[in-house]
Amino acid sequence: MKFSSDRKPRSRVLILHPFLFAMYVVLAPLAENIGEVGFEAIRALVTILILVAVCLFILRYLLHESMKAALLTSGGLLLFGTYGHISSLFEQLIMLPDWSILLLAVFWIMLMVGWAYWVTRRMQNPALWNTYLNVVGGILVIFPLFSIATYTRNTPVLEENAARYREHMLSQAGVKDLDAAPSLDEPARDIYYIILDGYTREDVLKELYDYDNSEFLSSLEHRGFFIPANSRANYPSTVYSLASSLNMSHIYDSPDVLRSGIDSDQEAVLRDALGILIHDNRVAEFLREQGYEFVAFDSGFTWTTITTADTLAGHPDISRVNPEAAFELMVINSTLGKAFLRLTGEEFVPIQSVFDDHRGRILFALEHIADFAQHAGPQFVFVHVVSPHSPYVFDAQGDPRYGVDPFTLLEQPTVGEWSPSLYTDQITFVNSMILKRIDEILANSEPVPIIILQADHSSNLAWRDQYPPPEIRDKLLFPIFAAFYLPDGDDAVKPYPEISPVNVFRLILNRYFGLDLAMLPDESYIIVERNGHRIFEQACISIGECSDQSGAP
Repeated sequence: MKFSSDRKPRSRVLILHPFLFAMYVVLAPLAENIGEVGFEAIRALVTILILVAVCLFILRYLLHESMKAALLTSGGLLLFGTYGHISSLFEQLIMLPDWSILLLAVFWIMLMVGWAYWVTRRMQNPALWNTYLNVVGGILVIFPLFSIATYTRNTPVLEENAARYREHMLSQAGVKDLDAAPSLDEPARDIYYIILDGYTREDVLKELYDYDNSEFLSSLEHRGFFIPANSRANYPSTVYSLASSLNMSHIYDSPDVLRSGIDSDQEAVLRDALGILIHDNRVAEFLREQGYEFVAFDSGFTWTTITTADTLAGHPDISRVNPEAAFELMVINSTLGKAFLRLTGEEFVPIQSVFDDHRGRILFALEHIADFAQHAGPQFVFVHVVSPHSPYVFDAQGDPRYGVDPFTLLEQPTVGEWSPSLYTDQITFVNSMILKRIDEILANSEPVPIIILQADHSSNLAWRDQYPPPEIRDKLLFPIFAAFYLPDGDDAVKPYPEISPVNVFRLILNRYFGLDLAMLPDESYIIVERNGHRIFEQACISIGECSDQSGAP
């Protein structure tokens, strides 16, 4: 006897969109920060995928429908993941008080509730929406995946290009082959190169920040420092500036050479290549040839934590930057979690450890620079202090200050409420620490050392508009604090009021090592986009002197 059935086998429905949207929430910020984060984002990606799977399981149990459970999850993810971006856009366009951000969060939650009601009660064709969201999710994920894959594929080529560009750069600048003739009458002096990140010049502090820095500058002059009145950065960010100063070379032709053979114009690619030039810099190489030990401090900034140094000094309890937690804070701030951060502030302890580690590195450097004054033999001590640059982790007395903005060492235009005191308080604290360490270094060094205090670039945080006019933009980005302690040496070789970082070590090598290096033009360059490519363009020296010329003038 045969039994027949009219039941047809149910076709399988592909439900991928909840996981695709979840991946996009993590991959989108990862693609923008791949050079700093790398594959440390895996923890965040795995976590969000597990949470989505749990959410699907619970909703499937409650609704008894897999498709509607998936649609609910995807709609919630879409709204959850766009809140931070939308609120940031509003903050950039309109100055909004903090309460308006929370009001927007309430509106977003109402939208999520409305979506849940429509999916469970009113939706007529879930299968059509399922197909549509599968397509949309797939398209969204393709873009960041392409950027990440391109970056990864270009890394080997990048390293070859960096080595080739280094030879070209040093030859062009006349510093590839150097023969020193230091004085035989006295032993070699220790050299301290202390970078105070984002520390702008005295006149800019007065005009834009209403901050009087004269007491600190007078204290330095009383100790014998020369302070150039018109010092300007050559480049507007750390990696560009230090790749130039530590190699005594201009790098305005670097984009064309470094991009050769690379199928991407991502700025992260250029920064990574210049980071290689910081680690393998000509100044340290030359000083090693003269018998110096190269000492560097852990800055928490990949490109300036020079692991190739003879000694890498760092806080014993902070082994490295925590990119996982930093990235997770960035992801949270791009979602509805931004409202949660606003509400909890410094009480949100789990990820505030990122700020604690950053604070610890700065304190370690500021407290231990002078330790090497008592070490035997000449030393080249390089210290990149990521302050007064954001994030703002100190008040004026050096007590902890917690922020709720995403942790990043890349300066971004500020949004929402911002007070100049966030920046100037860190200047006040750094000033006090620097004076103490200077006194210790001078008291414990024999012979008297060479000390260079210098900012790598200025700070653009006083400007509210994301795209200021060139004459304002360049005034914000380039004027820098600098101070030089130059004992004895060849008195005919002196710093001058307009000296820029590219010429600092040319002056040092001429004054103390008997070289005759020509000073390069003290010009400033900004990276701009022209015809889809990033190039260096000469920046304004003064209002009315801006030009549209690109590359070398």
